[in-house]
Amino acid sequence: MELSGRNYHNKFTRRHIDSRDIYLKYNYTPFSEWVDIKLLVSTSEGTQRYEGDSLYRLLNSNAKNRSDAIDISNISRFGYGDTDFELTFGSKLMKTKYSKETDSIYSGQGQDEEERKKYEKMDSEAKENNVFAPRGKQDIASIYGGLKISRGIYRADISFNYMDYSVKGHKPACDLRIPCFPQWETELDLKQNGFNPSVLLSAEIIPEFQPFVSYARSMRAPNIQETFYSNEGGGSMNPFLKGETSDTYQIGFNSFRPDLIVKGDTFRLKAAWYQSKIKDYILSDIWLICGNRKTCRDDSSVDYDTVDPNIKMYIYHNSLMPVKIHGYEVSADYDAGIFYSKLAYSWQKMRQPTSAATAHFGADPVSQLPDSFMTLDTGVRLFDEKVRIGAIVKYTGDSHKMDPDQYNFDDDGRVILQREPKIPTIVDLYSDYQINKNVLLKFSVQNLANKNYSEALNRANSSPLMIEQTSSMQTARGRTYIAGAEIRF
Repeated sequence: MELSGRNYHNKFTRRHIDSRDIYLKYNYTPFSEWVDIKLLVSTSEGTQRYEGDSLYRLLNSNAKNRSDAIDISNISRFGYGDTDFELTFGSKLMKTKYSKETDSIYSGQGQDEEERKKYEKMDSEAKENNVFAPRGKQDIASIYGGLKISRGIYRADISFNYMDYSVKGHKPACDLRIPCFPQWETELDLKQNGFNPSVLLSAEIIPEFQPFVSYARSMRAPNIQETFYSNEGGGSMNPFLKGETSDTYQIGFNSFRPDLIVKGDTFRLKAAWYQSKIKDYILSDIWLICGNRKTCRDDSSVDYDTVDPNIKMYIYHNSLMPVKIHGYEVSADYDAGIFYSKLAYSWQKMRQPTSAATAHFGADPVSQLPDSFMTLDTGVRLFDEKVRIGAIVKYTGDSHKMDPDQYNFDDDGRVILQREPKIPTIVDLYSDYQINKNVLLKFSVQNLANKNYSEALNRANSSPLMIEQTSSMQTARGRTYIAGAEIRF
């Protein structure tokens, strides 16, 4: 049994962040291969408090989310003839609630009754028509299971997950100028379920060639931010939003070879190719009210002479076209005791459509995985392998982020992706000395060449509010020296 708790507090940029987590793990393993029960019960709570008027027209705003989860499963192991089986069956339930409290600059304003009514209306609209911390509940329940079958050189891993989710929350009435359904205020309850199977087949034909092939289906429920986005109150909420589903195929092989170059060394290699197809991909677009009082998407086909300039809705919806991702990964590991080297390389191609809410409000991360990246870790062990000296080389290929000019969009009305400045190859040096089993000394030099660069996926550098095309709000560390020690007892 394991019981753990954590409390985190931080203050920066007029914001206080608190996070509290508690979990209990229990594992019951009697003298039976049929019973291996695992239980996880957890609760977590996160709050953010914003000082004063740090959120423009909103005052003294607080956001809070609480999540409770329970996960229980059992593994049974048994054999029949020359075949070994491992059967897993379990269930998980997770409930998450998002809430907020906020005032506006119009709260409590007005001297007489007529003024108070006017400011109360402005206060209500200011609270509804903003994208700060949407309210709602998300419940996810799942039943999962798996069966591993091993016979000789062959192995099959078959698993499934049945997921049922609901997303609930309040949709205020739409502005009378905005045609939406339902026009009145209501409680939304988006529900969906799905069966997600997966299968992995592998064979150890020889140690040097162990091929495998797999297929997996997965699904993702829309989150509260996507469902209850409210820059135009109820007019920006989509009561028909569905979750995403993905089909992923993979083929590859593992390889193991001892005594490859010298006696006692080991060589491992893994290579895999994969392809994913995401249906109902969730993204946001800008919708306007056109002259015929219909909603129309903000793109190159719009006649802006007939558009109401006072209404602009950012609505999350499902893409009609699937999003495709494919790539391959290679990892190699050679260890001869005195010398070792590890190489990891990945290449992928993914171009999902950008979201308008990201470009204008910074709703989501706006950078993509680099087209390729590689890490090489190589070094030597000296003095009976007590001293290790090595280097890490990190290469990053082309990467893309959303154009900081939020009005530079394509014919579909979406902000384009631009190529980021070339990221240089970074070299780190490290060494450690294992004095004895209790004491380890460490020393490293990061960014040896003192390169000025920014990480490809640094969100701060992808902010849509950056106007300078080549500027970076956050750069990585320059040359950095780190010394440390570990004491175990």
